[in-house]
Amino acid sequence: MRTGFVIMRALCFAILIGSVSGKAQRLPIVLDMLPQRSAYESFDAPEPSSGEGLQWKASDRVDWVSGFQGQAPQLADRGAGIHFSLKPGVRAKWLNLREGSLRFRFRPNWNSGEGPGHYASFFSIGAWTPDPPTVGYWALTTNPSGDQVIFSAQQVGRGTTYLRSAFEFQSGRWYDMLLVYSPAATRLYIDGKIFGPGQGVAVAPSDGVCEQFGLRLGNDHHGNQPIRGTIDEFEVYRRALSGFVQRKDAFALTASIDQAVPSVNLRWSSNGKERVTVRRRELGKSQWALLSSVISTNRFVDTSPGLKAGSRYEYAIGQRRISVAVADLPAVEHRGRALLLITREASARIAGALNRFKLDLVGDGWIVEQREIPKHDLKRSARYRRRVAEVKSLIRQWYQKSPAERAAVLLIGNAPIPYSGARAEDGHRRKGDDHRGAWPCDAYYGDLDGVWTDKAISHVNRTLRSNTNRPGDGKFDQDYLPSALEVAVSRIDFSNLPCLSGDALPGNPSGSAAIEAALLQQYFDKNHAYRTGQLRFADRAAVKSYLPDRLQQNIDRNAFSNGCSLFGNRIDSVCELDCFMISRPVLWGFLAGYGGTESFASGRYQTQFMNQPGYGPKAAFFMVYGSWSANWNIENSFTKSALAGTVGGLVVMSSLHGRWNLSALALGEPLSTSYLETANGLGENRAVPRSVSILGDITLRCHVVPPVGTVDGHRNGGSVLLSWNIDEKTKNDLGCFIYRSRNVHGPYRRISGLEPIRVQEYIDHEATTDEPYYMVRRVAMMMTPGGRYTNLSQGRFLKPEGWTHPRRSPLSCRSGQTNPRRPRRRRRGFSIILERWCCPRARHQSYRLGSSHRLPRRVRSPWSRPRQTRCRVKPSA
Repeated sequence: MRTGFVIMRALCFAILIGSVSGKAQRLPIVLDMLPQRSAYESFDAPEPSSGEGLQWKASDRVDWVSGFQGQAPQLADRGAGIHFSLKPGVRAKWLNLREGSLRFRFRPNWNSGEGPGHYASFFSIGAWTPDPPTVGYWALTTNPSGDQVIFSAQQVGRGTTYLRSAFEFQSGRWYDMLLVYSPAATRLYIDGKIFGPGQGVAVAPSDGVCEQFGLRLGNDHHGNQPIRGTIDEFEVYRRALSGFVQRKDAFALTASIDQAVPSVNLRWSSNGKERVTVRRRELGKSQWALLSSVISTNRFVDTSPGLKAGSRYEYAIGQRRISVAVADLPAVEHRGRALLLITREASARIAGALNRFKLDLVGDGWIVEQREIPKHDLKRSARYRRRVAEVKSLIRQWYQKSPAERAAVLLIGNAPIPYSGARAEDGHRRKGDDHRGAWPCDAYYGDLDGVWTDKAISHVNRTLRSNTNRPGDGKFDQDYLPSALEVAVSRIDFSNLPCLSGDALPGNPSGSAAIEAALLQQYFDKNHAYRTGQLRFADRAAVKSYLPDRLQQNIDRNAFSNGCSLFGNRIDSVCELDCFMISRPVLWGFLAGYGGTESFASGRYQTQFMNQPGYGPKAAFFMVYGSWSANWNIENSFTKSALAGTVGGLVVMSSLHGRWNLSALALGEPLSTSYLETANGLGENRAVPRSVSILGDITLRCHVVPPVGTVDGHRNGGSVLLSWNIDEKTKNDLGCFIYRSRNVHGPYRRISGLEPIRVQEYIDHEATTDEPYYMVRRVAMMMTPGGRYTNLSQGRFLKPEGWTHPRRSPLSCRSGQTNPRRPRRRRRGFSIILERWCCPRARHQSYRLGSSHRLPRRVRSPWSRPRQTRCRVKPSA
């Protein structure tokens, strides 16, 4: 027996250790438990609104007054109340007395202390009776002095009080009240503040009592407990919610546009006592116009004569933001210029993926240039300073060629990383846990005229050597950006992540350089799949915080203000879900928790498993808030590793610096626009920390239109007949635009006229061999919470058969074939022929053997490292 006990104890201990150590390896993927509202009534009409299963009737003593939105019932007199039918077939659809949530807005006519003067009911079912109960009862009430809220229930022979909480009400102020109940616990949320938990629901009236009495809102069944106040926006859920919905409404702002006037109708949540200021500016401008400063309201209608049709505006009400289009916005065909700065090592290993990525950018309207740069090296300060300066000089020269154009720079591979500052934005300042000093600051590359110094800060960080910042070491002093950025900058990099193995990558690469290249290849494959509609995400935001309430302000502000401006304020548009744990990927994921150098959410998620199938974030755009999240170049950084996810993680960003302004994405703008608006703090008069940065492709947009399928082209005399197929029909499809260029990398000009082509073919009667490349883009109308805009898909390219042109292109070279030049007369003897396969300027290069019988030391070519090279010896005539 003793031996068996010892063996069992050891086995249990081993299982416990294994479960703890493997906790982050395989977290189960759960189904998306989205809260579905089963019933809703706004009381804007003195009769039931259609839909959502409610049948109600107001008593004659109800006064109809101005409510939270529209009109609402004031329940002040005895007998005043709203009666909801609870017949079995109706109640089963929208109300469960054992588990669910009820939410409503309440404005009392009294202050706590004086109270309603009697026990008053917010809502009730059945009739309360003294012990022992003989009927059945279920109600939320307040005491005569109005300083307590009570949730209690009875059934025949048994009764209990689940929750009793003290609260101070003020007359004339709106309160957002949410009762959440289940067999496990009961909670009450008032304006997001939690009361409870109380004991779980175990007592409820019978079905017969529900059918006989129904639910009375604002009073009891006998009419003797009027709440003496106004109730509005009554809604029911057949699931236990949390204070999440109230936290969201504290930052939500919605808009409706009337194009005929034109006007913009703004709505938000308000308690009726706070002062709000309404401001407006044109998108991209820094100056705000003050429209109104009002008290006790939750709506504003902008009918200013300065509103221009076709313009984009941003409205600000406190910390709420939303971008709107007053009228339908036209398609944006030219996005600006993009510069790809690629380390030489990355350029050699992923040349094919880079070529495809360049075409993807061209197909989205960017003019693309590419340069090679050296890799990051922090070991020698002189070399480090020189390389950072070289990259900055390269960006400045490129930008000055056309400073009026919008500019974006993408650093690909282990490019030189600027460091700056001394402040620990996450508060880690203790010995052994020191996070003070220099942090990565890619914003330095985007600031082309600011003054950056390296002589004031002297801090030795013994926890993280890379954060040490001393005068003259090449790391700058600034904790805040010294001036506005001219260029948007982002980085795609998988260096300094030694814990990521190659086991889950194609080919099982080994060695840090091979694994980095494989991760880059995987990222660009994922990027291409997203741009072409093969990788899809639901139009919603998933928000989850593992932090206490006192630390949630930052993630709430970023997630709710931006999420509602992008997806609206429906109950399922911004959801309380962990984007690591959902089954259906979402467009945006926001995650907050206690962070570590190699983990997040108190070790719940770890860097070492990030590239394993099914483990990473299931969100295309992923924002984290936690310690260490903004210092993304520490070894095995969790923030950087999120780019290695197999499904999501196209863009990763930290909100540790403060508020991101992402509302422009709702109107089709790329992420680069939002980055500049955030980094420049347009019109906010606030200092922007140096840690504002983006990992991933900054040219991505939120709304993707699937491109056309295969494009064919045939020459017919002096004309070219183009035809294409559409694999998938989309909603609000308008047709296609046709473009033509003399170079596969553009620029392209539209040749198909002002209106999109509805048919799937086009004849170019003005075709010339000077412009042999065509591009086809689909056109669709997008409807967002901010209005409507015309969106374009990725371009599909074609060089029609029969064309000849001196410039070579990957489109004129089929896979597995060479693209030789016209043969030249050669001298007698032998020549070594280098055949370069499948590159944009594929060609043969011949070299005659001299007396030394050696090849030239360097073979010059517009592509320094072709994808495939074959060497052969050929006798020349």
